[in-house]
Amino acid sequence: PIHDAHLSIRHVAHNAAIQLRCKALRICLRKCLIRQTKCFKRLSVIVTGKIKAHRNAVNTTCSKLRQRGIEVSEMPEWRCAYDILVNKVIRVEVKVATKGQKKARVGFLVWRFNIHRHGKIHVERIDFYVFCVPPIALLGFKSGISLIIPGVEICSKTVTISARSLISKWAKWINRWDLIKEACIPKA
Repeated sequence: PIHDAHLSIRHVAHNAAIQLRCKALRICLRKCLIRQTKCFKRLSVIVTGKIKAHRNAVNTTCSKLRQRGIEVSEMPEWRCAYDILVNKVIRVEVKVATKGQKKARVGFLVWRFNIHRHGKIHVERIDFYVFCVPPIALLGFKSGISLIIPGVEICSKTVTISARSLISKWAKWINRWDLIKEACIPKA
């Protein structure tokens, strides 16, 4: 009987220790979940903002193309590698830079556009890219800038545009909606 009592006391003490550890673990998990929920809320706000900016850019691009008398079809985001189908033939992908980021060492604004999907570039799937850059008061642009670039011109996974490269390297593509219109005309 003494031996059994000793075991039961040890068993009760062991169970109590397990319960304390479980309670501490539950508290820790609850704190982690609260932190994760806050992080997810912050992340969802960021993602929602990017999705909204992309949706606005696609709508703006469609309206600009329709103003030029071009037939436009928006594609479902989750199924297609491109956002807009022009005249049932030309595939257009819209990319958005929500705001410029300052480069740490140099201190000037840059806009980054992600071209790849899951690490792969599908040049054959896209005929034109439309890069939407927000208004730049520094350069005198009161409204956003659209760069219309043929798909064959883009060969890297990301495109970085600075204010300097915008007025030098990328200047020939600014608001070149005529390129898409010319591509719509059947060649004889």
